[in-house]
Amino acid sequence: MNIVFAVCRLFVIFTAAAGFLFGQLYFASFEWPATAAGIFGLLAGALSGQFTSNSVRRSFVVMAFCIASVTGVAFDAYEYYAHLNIPGNYYAWFLIGPYVACLLLIIWKVWSNRGYDMPIKMLFSGTSNGMGKSEPGCPGDPHRSKRIAGFVGFLMVVIYNFWTAYQSGHVNW
Repeated sequence: MNIVFAVCRLFVIFTAAAGFLFGQLYFASFEWPATAAGIFGLLAGALSGQFTSNSVRRSFVVMAFCIASVTGVAFDAYEYYAHLNIPGNYYAWFLIGPYVACLLLIIWKVWSNRGYDMPIKMLFSGTSNGMGKSEPGCPGDPHRSKRIAGFVGFLMVVIYNFWTAYQSGHVNW
């Protein structure tokens, strides 16, 4: 589950930065809902890792960022369909749907690990102190495979996005 969560975090960061924020620069259009969805999504993806593992207040801040990003997506979709109501418009739901699903997964994960209800085994075991740092008696880095899997997942998302853009004719090489 941690690998799925890491891939979702990277997907949210990538889609918020490239889709919502950079997309406005590329198409030379500024919209408040898309900017809010991008900024809050970027913050939610970046801060939802170990930052929230030991603080209830931080967990609620990340959940508020996720909710604000989903609200920005909803307002952006409304604005898109209200002003660009022509046949064939689809608002790129193939990227926005997984983006919202990943934000909802972040909310669920952060809610289930609010800091004070961490598993007792993790708090008292000698393998990890619950903060991602090894303690004496735990050789090596126990989270190395998770980071590698997250990076591979991020590369897969980037390659998939470039491939779909190339297939749809938006990128000419």
